[in-house]
Amino acid sequence: MKFFALLLVFISSCFIALPAIAANSDVGKCRTYDGHQICVVSKKRSSKRYWNFRVVTSTDGKENPEEIYNCRGKFKILDGKISSFAQSDPVEFICPSLKK
Repeated sequence: MKFFALLLVFISSCFIALPAIAANSDVGKCRTYDGHQICVVSKKRSSKRYWNFRVVTSTDGKENPEEIYNCRGKFKILDGKISSFAQSDPVEFICPSLKK
């Protein structure tokens, strides 16, 4: 009987979903680009379009407005204006599958 109860507990623990923390693992990381320190302040992944991230960065301690990074199309949106990724953008922080 104890073996059956222990087995039941083990099997049920295999189906418990653990929270995903990989999306926010880059928050607080900083890099230096062209003499400027760029840090990721906040990062939120879209649940509907999982390739989109809403990101707030800071450059040399000054917080920038929120941008939407589209990792599939390789562009970003700021105030409704679309632009392709720039050399100084922290793309490797935002888009985990893209490598420069």
